[in-house]
Amino acid sequence: MSAACSDEVATAWAPLIALPRAREDGKGGYFVSCPTDRHQHGDRSAGLHVTMAENGNVLVHCFAGCDTRDVLREVGCASKDLYPNTPERRRAQTKAARAIEAAPDPRLVAIRNAEYEAALAGWRDAARDVAGAIIDSVARQRMAQRPRTRRLR
Repeated sequence: MSAACSDEVATAWAPLIALPRAREDGKGGYFVSCPTDRHQHGDRSAGLHVTMAENGNVLVHCFAGCDTRDVLREVGCASKDLYPNTPERRRAQTKAARAIEAAPDPRLVAIRNAEYEAALAGWRDAARDVAGAIIDSVARQRMAQRPRTRRLR
């Protein structure tokens, strides 16, 4: 385990390194049997690499190509469990939750709507101009291809 993760350890670390056939890789990580691998591929080798980054995040890689979410589901974890529950992370989550809960400023909403409408009108005008140029070009080409005939009287 990395020294940088001290007291705050990602929740997924212990269940992942407790998987069968765990052996250290010599760099602080482990090779273990992928729990989804048994069901999907029939492979019994240690096809999952689990290591901890300097910031305490758990890094998971299945060499058979299993999705990390499936691996975590097999050991009873979620994607959020790959990250340590540090005070910085808790502050960021609180700040994000407050931003989501905060009512938007009506003036900002009106400005954004006006900008959107202006951009949309600009795109419509540009599309109309391009369509007109294409129609004119096609009409000129068809006129040039039309044979000139004389009327007989």
